[in-house]
Amino acid sequence: MRSWLLYTKEPPVFQRFDHLLRRDFLNAFNWTRTVFPDSTFKGVYGVLKERPLPKKDYGKKRGCLCSKIFYLSFENSLCEEYVTEKFFNIFEEVDVIPVVRGGARYEKLLPPGSFINAKDFDSAEQLGKYLRVLANDKTKYISMLKKKNRYTLGEYPKQKFPCEICKALNLGEPKNVYRDVYGWMWSHCWEPLDV
Repeated sequence: MRSWLLYTKEPPVFQRFDHLLRRDFLNAFNWTRTVFPDSTFKGVYGVLKERPLPKKDYGKKRGCLCSKIFYLSFENSLCEEYVTEKFFNIFEEVDVIPVVRGGARYEKLLPPGSFINAKDFDSAEQLGKYLRVLANDKTKYISMLKKKNRYTLGEYPKQKFPCEICKALNLGEPKNVYRDVYGWMWSHCWEPLDV
């Protein structure tokens, strides 16, 4: 028996996924490796690990983004657990506070008070006003920055997936068939209602 695997970290909003609408792909895929939580095998863009707070003078701005204090980490698609390199890029010793917008549950990645979620605001104008107030409150800003800086990019065990797929192929498990893999992917995404 053959096994078909759909392997992608991207959401189905891109035209390249339209080929999955072919009738001969109905009931064809057995396994998936995507960012979605009910995927057979989980794929991610990155992982974070906690670390001791780096010793530095948080009163002065450093690094290549020295005139910037916020980083807009807005995803191009609103999909469940879809977090790309846009988010993880700021954990390489960049002293900025992430402002996130996407479909992920960011509170699972970072503790409260270490990022700003755009969905917590009724409008872009309200978000902008909050960012302006925070930018002028040095104590609160530095507190948030210290919480964020307790995390850095971690090593993702890339060797794990080949072992998982080899085991699955040898055992023939998990047994599964996606009736409509394209529809399954879209069931994890939604259109923005706030813009």
